[in-house]
Formats: sequence, C-alpha cells, structure tokens
Amino acid sequence: YWVKFYLKIFKENFTLHFGRPQVDTCCTCEALEIKIKSKFLNDIAKRVHVAEKIVHKRRAKKFYYKINEVQEQAATNENIGGICIDYMQNLQLPTIPVQETFYLRQLTVSVFCV
Repeated sequence: YWVKFYLKIFKENFTLHFGRPQVDTCCTCEALEIKIKSKFLNDIAKRVHVAEKIVHKRRAKKFYYKINEVQEQAATNENIGGICIDYMQNLQLPTIPVQETFYLRQLTVSVFCV
C-alpha cells in the first residue's frame, strides 16, 4: 500500500525525467536558450536572442568545418601538420574542504588537451 502511495505522489508531484546526459555544453547556447524560453521577455527581445543564437551556431559550425578541413589536409599531405588544443578546465589546489583554506587557495592548474 505505501509503495503505491509514494509512487503516486512521486509521479504526480515530481516531474523528473532521465535521458542522455549532456556533456560539455556551450554556456552561450544554454544562456540564449534560457532567455528565449523566458516568459518575462517580449517578442522583440526573444527575436533578438534567437538571432544571436543563430549567429553563434553558424560561427561554431564554421569553426568545426575548419577543424575538419585541417584534419583532412593533414591526413592527405604529409608536409602539413595540425594540432588541436582544447582548454579543459582550471583545477584549484589544494582541494581541502576546510573553509579558511578553501577561500585562501591561490594555486590553479590549467588543464589542456592536445
């Protein structure tokens, strides 16, 4: 009985959905999508944000097209080499949960993927 009761409450009051996790999403795309879905913006502001998102997506597509073009050139011509560097994250050191140490830490390691 209690299991059915909790299941009913969970399904009716909590709309949790599980799907494929998004990894390494673009902050600009996320911010623009939130602004576009906002109820508090008028149509003109939403159109401006939609246009910004379209421009941003075109620039990203052009960037990835250029990466693929360089990869193809490097694969076909042995005189050409390409290096792709990805800035991954900053790691704050030391990783100690003590509050005073947490706020006083000043050493940062920048992680790059080549």
